[in-house]
Amino acid sequence: EFEDESFNPEYEARKKLIEEKKAKKAEEVNSKRELLLKQREEKRKDYQRKRDSLLKLRKECPDIALSTDIIVGFPSETWGDFKDTMNLLREIEFDSIFAFAYSDRSSAPAARFSDQIDEDEKKERLNNLLELQEYYTGKKNKQQIGKILDVLVEGKSGKLRDGFDHVQKSMEQMVGRTQSNKIVHFPSKDVIIGDIIKIRIENAYPHSLWGHPQGA
Repeated sequence: EFEDESFNPEYEARKKLIEEKKAKKAEEVNSKRELLLKQREEKRKDYQRKRDSLLKLRKECPDIALSTDIIVGFPSETWGDFKDTMNLLREIEFDSIFAFAYSDRSSAPAARFSDQIDEDEKKERLNNLLELQEYYTGKKNKQQIGKILDVLVEGKSGKLRDGFDHVQKSMEQMVGRTQSNKIVHFPSKDVIIGDIIKIRIENAYPHSLWGHPQGA
């Protein structure tokens, strides 16, 4: 009888162990993926419920300012999912958003998902989202023209706005924020940081407002 010299019990045992570990790891990844996707689906349903509440709130309080955070390009996000996000912006008309394209973290389970979104596709989706939001932010800002708003003074403005060249040279352009976190530029010579003053809004820009202190 001849022994099969190509058969190495120790090698075969190690090989089997490695294959079992790979299979177990793949199973864990799939389990985490299913769990994460299930959690995202639950969050989606929860957000749909909140969406209805937001629409009701917007109807009852037209002047309320709403903002949200959005991540686009998460693994498994379909074009239909992204369209739903765009439609949500059209429905709610947020005053502002903080939006980002999904980026992998090696320690995150989603980094091992097979259905990753192409980087160029993620950038395109993000740009489309920001472009749409730009319209609604500008729309909301224009709605402030003519209103008198309480503004918390933050300090001197680093960016001069149209209208400042029509005020007294003794004044400085200041900047502050409304209760809804909108940036307001205005001329003044006697306010200090921390003051809350009333500003009549006279002009609107994509990301800020311009006005005069009431009675100034």
